[in-house]
Amino acid sequence: MVQIGDDTLRYYNKYFEDVFLNHTQEHYFFEAIDWGYVYSKERYIIKIAESLTMEEHIGSLFLHESTGPKLKQKLHSAFRAATLKVMVQLNSNGFLEASSSEEDD
Repeated sequence: MVQIGDDTLRYYNKYFEDVFLNHTQEHYFFEAIDWGYVYSKERYIIKIAESLTMEEHIGSLFLHESTGPKLKQKLHSAFRAATLKVMVQLNSNGFLEASSSEEDD
């Protein structure tokens, strides 16, 4: 855990944390879209879980403790948005229709 004073924390939040969180969210949004087209559903979920675990661990070592929950929220948001985008795209191309009908059996 990184400990910093109040003034430094203001600068950390304004000039580092906000930028870091937004870039991390954007990175994982596009990364997860790529995974959605490459991996099976099972592997896709595993990749997301691995990424969450890795980022939370690294964040706990190098980021201020107040950043952890914000990072987790940004990652979850990125993965939800990417998953939705992939599902809509695959469904519009007919790829999800077969799996939907298999589940109905």
